[in-house]
Amino acid sequence: MWVAEIRERLEKKLERIDTERIDTITEKLLNELVNQLKIASNDPSVWEITVVDIDTPIAVRAKNKLTIVNSLERGKLVAASITTTDKDTVIEFEIDNFLMRTTPAKMYEDGLIGYNTAYLWLSRYDDTENKYVIWFTPVPDRPYFSKLRIEATPTINASLTYSCYRYKLRR
Repeated sequence: MWVAEIRERLEKKLERIDTERIDTITEKLLNELVNQLKIASNDPSVWEITVVDIDTPIAVRAKNKLTIVNSLERGKLVAASITTTDKDTVIEFEIDNFLMRTTPAKMYEDGLIGYNTAYLWLSRYDDTENKYVIWFTPVPDRPYFSKLRIEATPTINASLTYSCYRYKLRR
């Protein structure tokens, strides 16, 4: 007798289920999954590449901050480089809440010379020509969800060039 009662209750509950609403929710979830997969890839329908490439040296006075990128949106950093004539130029990379702050001299002292996929690295440290080249080339591309800031502050008057390659979400 109790089996028949449970069956009757279950049938009444099944009658109340709104299958159209379930189908709508399922469709929305599948669409969101497809969008997230596009965001996780470099799908051109979702992402556009943004390039800043300053090859002509810029004169920057001592202790003046040069902002290379200050983005308050979601994106992916592909690569960035800074060339300076001051080995004590303070380089700051802030990605969301993670801050990397260093100088070419400190990087040289720490042995960060040559290709590195996880942190800043020096491709050139030349005291004779006063040329110091810093790179950040994360593999895979480094996502950021709310902030990307790259700044350079020389301690003496210096010449700087820079480039930054990143993806940002299409609007």
